[in-house]
Amino acid sequence: MLQEGPSVEARRYGRVRTRHPHDARGVHFRRPEPARCRRDDNELAGGGRERHAARHAHGDRRRSWRAWQNHDGAFFRSTLADDHIDVGFSGPVDKQAVVVGVLSPACTVRSFEVEGFRLLAVDANTAVLTYRARQDTMCGAFRVPSPTWVSALYVKRGGRWQNLVFQQTQAQP
Repeated sequence: MLQEGPSVEARRYGRVRTRHPHDARGVHFRRPEPARCRRDDNELAGGGRERHAARHAHGDRRRSWRAWQNHDGAFFRSTLADDHIDVGFSGPVDKQAVVVGVLSPACTVRSFEVEGFRLLAVDANTAVLTYRARQDTMCGAFRVPSPTWVSALYVKRGGRWQNLVFQQTQAQP
């Protein structure tokens, strides 16, 4: 069910927006502990699966933007599904192209904000996360469109959540 109002993360920690001391415009939520993302499904009965998926997906998205900013290809190698598809402004690309692009010095992410997370838990192994992103990113002489609406499809395979599809659509300012 698509959630209305504050995100699961915001309700869990009792805050909707806070200021991060290093980003005056940013939204900051505490990230889940890594061990929380490794719970057995039996511990997640009664709606817990959806909360677990939400915590994992929120943390993963924030870490992915930082990884892109820092040219950290290892993050994407470990979190993207092998059959991942990224639908960007130039069309669809696969996991290998994403990793090569992230490692390239061609793009510079000066700053970014992500907010308005909404999670649709399709079933125990599939979830769709949507949110709004703003960025100040240059790829050569090309300014990456901002703001955007983002959708990310997650699947749980082999006990791990992986990003299967990532898509951005330019939003109205």
